[in-house]
Amino acid sequence: MEILFRGKCIDDGKWVEGFFYFFEGAYIRVCHTSCHFDEGPQNVYTDYEVIPETVGQYINYDIGQKLFAGDILKGQNGKLWVIKWLNQAWYVCNHDIIDDGMNKFAGNERYTFYEYTKMRTKSGMALTLIGNIHDLSALIKSLSIH
Repeated sequence: MEILFRGKCIDDGKWVEGFFYFFEGAYIRVCHTSCHFDEGPQNVYTDYEVIPETVGQYINYDIGQKLFAGDILKGQNGKLWVIKWLNQAWYVCNHDIIDDGMNKFAGNERYTFYEYTKMRTKSGMALTLIGNIHDLSALIKSLSIH
């Protein structure tokens, strides 16, 4: 099982993936392997300060792209699903986006991620990653929801 986190950089808004730690701010540490001929391979680290609320853990599942907590998936039927950590398990929760100025979600249907993927595999319905809850304003515009 891979332990990986993602967060949005404070300075430029880019998303970075790596090891998460908190020390006088939230940081994602990204490891780069570089080669020094005399010493052999060396690990070089870059620390990025990230917005704490945007940090999400990789759920060890992908659909062509890695999925993280807070990601929004769209089913073929148009339903939107948000990945959340609830009751000590990964869940997908069905939500309708409501742009009430606060960019909140509403909805009450939820399944563990395992149940959901099993159900979708049987029905042949594909999921598409369309964004995440932290870039919701841009997502609302792209979906033409007013």
